[in-house]
Order: sequence, then structure tokens, then C-alpha cells
Amino acid sequence: MIVILRFINMKKNKFSSIFPKKRWLISFWLIGCLLYVAACQDSKHNSRMIAFFIKGNEALHKEDYKTALRYYDAGIQIDSTFADIFNNRGIVYFETIDLDNALKDYNQALKIKPDFYNAYFNRANLYFELAEYEAAAQDFSKVIQAYPDSAEVYFYRAKSYLQNGDYDAAYQDLNKVLQKQPKNAQALDSRGYIQLKRRQYQEAQKDLEKALSLDKDLDLAWTNLAILENLKENTDPKIVQSHFEKALEIQPEEVYTLTQRALYYLAKDQKELAQEDLKKASAIAPENLQTLFAKAAFLRKDMNCKEAYPLLESTQKDKNLRLESLLLMAECYRDDNKLEKSCEIWENLAREHMHLVESNLKEHCK
Repeated sequence: MIVILRFINMKKNKFSSIFPKKRWLISFWLIGCLLYVAACQDSKHNSRMIAFFIKGNEALHKEDYKTALRYYDAGIQIDSTFADIFNNRGIVYFETIDLDNALKDYNQALKIKPDFYNAYFNRANLYFELAEYEAAAQDFSKVIQAYPDSAEVYFYRAKSYLQNGDYDAAYQDLNKVLQKQPKNAQALDSRGYIQLKRRQYQEAQKDLEKALSLDKDLDLAWTNLAILENLKENTDPKIVQSHFEKALEIQPEEVYTLTQRALYYLAKDQKELAQEDLKKASAIAPENLQTLFAKAAFLRKDMNCKEAYPLLESTQKDKNLRLESLLLMAECYRDDNKLEKSCEIWENLAREHMHLVESNLKEHCK
């Protein structure tokens, strides 16, 4: 069974944030101004701009983005040298899925105020949405330089590292989070994923079970426990099924769980059940790389590797899917009697993953 692992919820659409709701940092600046605009008269910034800035903040807190944008625009027309107003307008653009303008505003805020860590944090969030995980990690690193005791920022940087396939860096950050917050269920869930990826199954199970003891609504922890159970020699199918069902009760449209269960059913030759889960995943996210990988696995099962190849070419571009995609492609080449191509893949993988390819190398390659 080919297993693809995930540690955080997939985005439900291109722009939905992986952070908890309202995971950005608003600039308040001169809190007294929120109550008394006159308090800002001595500021180096125009008092009328400050008044519009405050009204924009009030609208932003009410999630009245149209009104907030109008006030921020008015303030910027009066005084365009105030970093905080660009940061907050960037939040409005982000929340209204105008990511290009959000990025422009965060960049402008940082141009005005290079050590503006609110803007770095918000831009990191934006980069994550754009799947620019290395850039996100770099911005989170800047925030960590200023706030080295923030477990929260370490956690978000770990997510960026993980999505970029840098498991060692992510693991180190998660350990720092758990040193500061031993009962952080999401960090335990994420570290459990890495242990599973490293095939350290006992450690993975320990972390995942502890995470669920703290928060039973971590759907991907249930999914990864199902994967762990299935990897045992004397696996209990009822437990595997139960874990998958719990995950889908919590998040019925989680593509990762649907595709993982589809692959589980496919390996058990329960093709109709597998097809049902894949159909659901395809309806939710037809271009999701995990959906495409599951489709490729189905095609290979049907001895139709010709159509599987282009799907696997796509999925192996994702660092988190590359290994599994290459292994499946090698199996397809073997099925099609293209052993030279299979051996090339296995030989390349042997440098870091000999335990996964050794038997095939001995059996099929000179």
C-alpha cells in the first residue's frame, strides 16, 4: 500500500487560510487614539489620516471589509507614509481574496518600516496561501528574531517547512513549540506525522494518541492513526475503518482522508468503496495533487499506466508527494516492461531510501 502523509488540513479552496480564523496581526498604534482622536494631534502623521485609520480599524473588527477599505483608502490619500494603515488595508485585501493587492500593501508597509513584524507575520500568512512556503518560512524567521519565545510563530514556521518538504527543520520547530507548550495538541499531531513519515511508528502513535487525548476533533490525527494501524502486522480492519470514520465525521470533505481511505480500499481490492471515496474527493478538489495521485493508483490497478504517467509527472513536483509518486511510476514502468526506466528510478532512490527499493533492485536490475 502506498501511503501519502499529511500533517495539517488541506485548504478547502485555493484561498482559505490554514491559520485559525483571523490569524493576522492588526496595527492599532497609539491606542489612546481609539478613544480620543485629539490625542494624536502631536503625532508626526496627519490627524485626519489617523481618524480614518481608526474608523477603518473599527470596521475591520466588525468584518465590514467594504467600509474598512473605504476608510483606509481615504487615509492613504491624505498621508501615505504610515506603515500601519498599509498593513491593515493588506488584511482587508487578504480577507476579500485580493491577494495581489494584499501583497503590495504588506510590501509597502515594510518599505516604510523595515522592522515591522506585524507586516512580516501577515505577509508570511499570505505567502503560505500562495504556496510560497520558503518565502513564508523566511518571514516567520524574521518574526522569531524579534520574538524568540513565541511558540505560535515557531508552529507556523514548522507548517511552512513541512509543506516545503523540510521535515528536519519542521521537527526542530515543533520540538521548540512542545518545550514551551507540552499540551499543544496541534504540535503533537504535526510531530506525529513526521514520526510516521520517518517510520518511527511507536513514537508516531504516542504523539497522535496524546494529541487526541487533548483534542478529539483533530481529524487528520485519526486519519494517520488509521494509516498506522494498517501498517501493523496483525492489523485490525475494524480499527482502521473506525479511525477513518471518526476523521470524516469531523471533516467530511477532507480530501486527504478521502484519498487515503480510497487507497486503503484499493489495496484491499474493495474497488467499489475505493471508487466512491475517490469520486467524492474529485468532486471537492479535482486538481488536488492527492486526488491526482489516487487516480494514478487506480489507473495502475486497471493496468492503464499510459494515462497514469502524466498524473504522476504532476504529483512528483510536490515535495511531499515526490517519493510516493516516483515509486508508483517505477511500478508502472515495470508493469509496462520498461525495466530500464524502473531501474533508473530505483537506483536514484536507493541513495536515501534503500529499504524501499532494495528488493526490486536485486530482482529486476543488474
